[in-house]
Amino acid sequence: ADVFEYTGGVFNPDFACDVGFLGGYWGYKAQTIDKYLIPLTKPESGVNVRIFGNQSWGIPSYCGKLAPGHGRNFLASATVCANVSELHSQDFGYDMIERPFKLLSNKCFVISDHVEDLKMLFPSQIVFAETPEQFHSEVRKWIKPEMADERQVIIDAGYAEVMDKHTYFHRVHDIFENLGMPDQQALTMEKFDLVKEKLKL
Repeated sequence: ADVFEYTGGVFNPDFACDVGFLGGYWGYKAQTIDKYLIPLTKPESGVNVRIFGNQSWGIPSYCGKLAPGHGRNFLASATVCANVSELHSQDFGYDMIERPFKLLSNKCFVISDHVEDLKMLFPSQIVFAETPEQFHSEVRKWIKPEMADERQVIIDAGYAEVMDKHTYFHRVHDIFENLGMPDQQALTMEKFDLVKEKLKL
């Protein structure tokens, strides 16, 4: 997670929606997006989906590009944030994308397709779906107002897990550890503590 770019989002009623997605649309990724996300954008789904990104999606749910710094606020304003991976990640269980780490660090509620390595990292902090149909069902379940308290428990757990183990600071710490540089390891985490204090994380 990049705590400078994606953490600390603030709810904005202008961005409020049932499902939020920030990202692009292209041929290879479309093979999963078309199954998991696009059906929820249909009027008959009854789900309010908003999508922002640098590429036009060609559907009414696509709302255009966001100004720098607004992505975190948009995502913080969605009841559910969708995570959809690429085919090889689903099939082989590796190559986790950054999106779920960013979302969890921004206190978002995440529903994801099934990627084995991701589920091993976040078994109870992300809701996983084995199939597109289950994904749609989970979305409809978790956007209900009566699920707010349960959503918050999972949100809090996801945020704590990422901030404790999965930021860029932790990756730098790991690199210094592998290089046998304990002083730099300690300095990295000291800097992280200062950043958390300054950003009120």
